[in-house]
Amino acid sequence: MKQADSLLLNALKAAIHNEKAALGVLPQETQTELLRQAVRHGVLPLVLDACGKALKAARQMAFCQTAEQILKTQVFLQLYSKLREMKLHPLVLKGPVCAALYPKPELRLFSDVDLLAVSGEFDRTRNALLRLGCRTAGESVDPLEQTFYLPGSPLVLELHGAAFPENDAYGHMKAFFAHERLRTETVSVQGEEIYTLGANETFLYLLCHSLKHFLHGGCGIRAVCDLLLFAEKHEKELDKLYLRRCCEKLSALEFLTALFEIGEKYLGFEKTESLALLRVHPAPDETALLEDILAGGVHGAAEKSRLHSANMTLHAAAVQNTGKRERFSVLRAAFPSAKALHCAPHSLPAAWGRRLIRYGKENIQNRTSLRKSVEIGKRRVALLKTYHLIK
Repeated sequence: MKQADSLLLNALKAAIHNEKAALGVLPQETQTELLRQAVRHGVLPLVLDACGKALKAARQMAFCQTAEQILKTQVFLQLYSKLREMKLHPLVLKGPVCAALYPKPELRLFSDVDLLAVSGEFDRTRNALLRLGCRTAGESVDPLEQTFYLPGSPLVLELHGAAFPENDAYGHMKAFFAHERLRTETVSVQGEEIYTLGANETFLYLLCHSLKHFLHGGCGIRAVCDLLLFAEKHEKELDKLYLRRCCEKLSALEFLTALFEIGEKYLGFEKTESLALLRVHPAPDETALLEDILAGGVHGAAEKSRLHSANMTLHAAAVQNTGKRERFSVLRAAFPSAKALHCAPHSLPAAWGRRLIRYGKENIQNRTSLRKSVEIGKRRVALLKTYHLIK
């Protein structure tokens, strides 16, 4: 493991448990790489707070990120309170719910807030957000998804009519969150009551969301911290037998066990008997998964070649789920379908053109090529097989 990655994990371990990290005196080059990794994983404020005076650089950036996070949360809670007054009950997914798990919630960054409209409330919630001053961010390809922003504030909202979109690779996950049998509850965030999923559903959603992004290119270490913190704090409420059955349907027990191993070996979480049902024995080696998570950053966006390689991992998962034995071509990695690019069919040639130009620029400027994307894709497909996510 790279020194910067080891230091990042030590800092997060301290932040999660409200402690200070003892990093010692670090060379400037090591500090720079550690800070770069913290930014890639969206955990810069957490890392700098845990490191105390050991890291002096990037404090201005961390301060600005934290200030924006505080403002974003306040604006969201005010907006959400108005939605409740309008007799609407959108469920808050991740974001503020995950931030509340941390000793210092304002240090856990989130880029947007995901709202799941309960049965029959999608159109009403969308119209209500528009009346409250929100604006749509572009044309939505999926009729059950819409992005909003609030002019004059950093708040971005993602309104969903289903927990997961139609997708051959992971669309089946939404079956676990069917409206008619969805358990919900209210939680307090800074004194405001918000609706969210029940404990079992939240744990399962955090796992499925990590799996979704793992297929797309990487889930990032922050998502791992969220899941493990939630499991620790809600351990007694979780129905382990039900969750094990769900994990078996997702072929995710090895993946989840590896995440628990990462938490216990690197992030200071304790191994508990009550969560034993959510593990396989013997536990798989977590090393390869951890290396991939650290290399990917938030949502696997650390490098464009990794994002492009997602066409291969998504295709492998789709074949597993649908049983279709369609041959994957290298050309598809460069020129995927309209559905894969989240664009309308009529705009597909333009999207392909932009991608072709982008590949050309990358080859010249960054020495990044389709070959590298394919190499990363092959390695990550092998990783899916290692943790039995696909056969």
